[in-house]
Amino acid sequence: MKDDQSWDETKLAHPVGTRLQGEIQAKFPFGVFVSIAQEPGVKVFMDIASYAPNEASGEETSLPEVGEKIEGTVVDHVDRDQQIRIRVGQPFWDAETPSRPNGPTDSSEN
Repeated sequence: MKDDQSWDETKLAHPVGTRLQGEIQAKFPFGVFVSIAQEPGVKVFMDIASYAPNEASGEETSLPEVGEKIEGTVVDHVDRDQQIRIRVGQPFWDAETPSRPNGPTDSSEN
């Protein structure tokens, strides 16, 4: 684990929205751990819900295998674990917001 100052520097170097390239180091049913060349000691994690490279096509995709290279967007910093979370595919803040129906109407009788 990094000291607090080093972790703060890591977060500043890789803010939310930054693109990272890395290599899958470990694969689990819930996600993968990724190493990044820029900072070998930094923990980077991508959960299964954050892997959607073919989101626009609607195709299901399995997680990448150990040794595969990926590129993703930083979506969060988990201070407790000193971990960077990434997403592969369109970041949620770039997705079009689906239109929502109007809320319930007040149809009180007079």
